[in-house]
Amino acid sequence: MANRITISDVAKRAGVSTATVDRVINRRRPVKPETTDAVEAAARDLGFYASPLIKLRALSRTRPLKIGFILQKHGKSFYRKLGASLEIATNSLTEFNASCTMEFVDELSPLKIVEAMRRLSEEVESMAIVALDHPHVVDEVRRLKTAGIPTWALLSGISSPDIAGFIGVDGRKAGRTAAWALERCARQGSAIGIIIGSHRYSGHEDREGGLRSYFRERSAGFELIQSLTYLDDDQGAYESTLTQKQSTSKVWESGCKVIRFPKVLDIS
Repeated sequence: MANRITISDVAKRAGVSTATVDRVINRRRPVKPETTDAVEAAARDLGFYASPLIKLRALSRTRPLKIGFILQKHGKSFYRKLGASLEIATNSLTEFNASCTMEFVDELSPLKIVEAMRRLSEEVESMAIVALDHPHVVDEVRRLKTAGIPTWALLSGISSPDIAGFIGVDGRKAGRTAAWALERCARQGSAIGIIIGSHRYSGHEDREGGLRSYFRERSAGFELIQSLTYLDDDQGAYESTLTQKQSTSKVWESGCKVIRFPKVLDIS
């Protein structure tokens, strides 16, 4: 297995000290523009893990930084509020003179997501996407990395070695937190219905896996019904809920006692 590229490797390639590379990455002290360029080029050529960040440092002094966001359905208040918050956060990055472009994909389709990624790649330096974990998306992430545009997975992970990073909640922990809450709410012997947006969202899969693993370990006497998907659609969620209700009356007859706990995270 190849050795991991270090700051020392980048410094040697750029002809500077390791302290200088550290200053470029962490902005501890001002660095000459030509030195920043040399460090950025060395990091990019070597495939250094912090290369995208160093590129942003170099871009910040020359021109506005444009960040793209691809979110899901604009009709959902959650994504509208998320988009507004992301715009506020981006505009607050005054040191980068940052701005953002937002796209909403209403159709839950990998090809539609890829189309949006390609449109955004024409005008941004980096992007964060809420996307299905699908080969088409993975291929586009690879293409964008080759083109020098880092892509970040937002809310739900993407199984690609070329992804720049993940921004969101640990899905497995979220699922186990939900199971912990259900164990304390529902009566012993109750059935638990599980409804998720899509198995193509790795975050949803992780949440379900965390919930099921918790109950497997605890042997708490609960029956977990086969999960259903609703494809992030309100009508689909309603129909899936009715189906789960019909599958066992225990889900609705179990009752629920009121307890207080730190935070419950939605299984979907």
